[in-house]
Amino acid sequence: MAALGGLAVVIGVLLPWYTSNLAEPFTPETTTGWEATRIAQAALGLGAIVILSAAASIVVRRGGDLVGPGIETALGWIMLVASTAAALLISYRLVWLPPPEEFLSRQAGIYVALAGAVMAAMASVGEIASRDVAAPRRSSSHGDMGDPAADPPRAPDPPA
Repeated sequence: MAALGGLAVVIGVLLPWYTSNLAEPFTPETTTGWEATRIAQAALGLGAIVILSAAASIVVRRGGDLVGPGIETALGWIMLVASTAAALLISYRLVWLPPPEEFLSRQAGIYVALAGAVMAAMASVGEIASRDVAAPRRSSSHGDMGDPAADPPRAPDPPA
């Protein structure tokens, strides 16, 4: 799901974000997010990071013994940070239009990109949560709490 959200961000940046709302004799012109602002270009890069992290997470999940146990959680955090940053950047441009803002109106591309960033962030949270639940918890004083046999037996205390 995170990969689909990242893909929606990338596609949304390439769709029209703004159109000029000028009357005749001027012709309305649409501008993609990529053409309109560097913020959209940064959002596209963040969307690509989400896609690559999601793909890496799938590869790691399929070949589980090849890497350490924390790599999937780390990839989930990378997806979460990248998608949240993309959502914040896109939201900024949704609220504050680039100049000349009085002559612009919003188009579908900005909404597609924002929906994709939010979807990727939610999927990332699910990825992190599912990894945290599946991984056994460790305690510094009790060894592996998930396996009682991991604690060495203790000798009884001598009588006082």
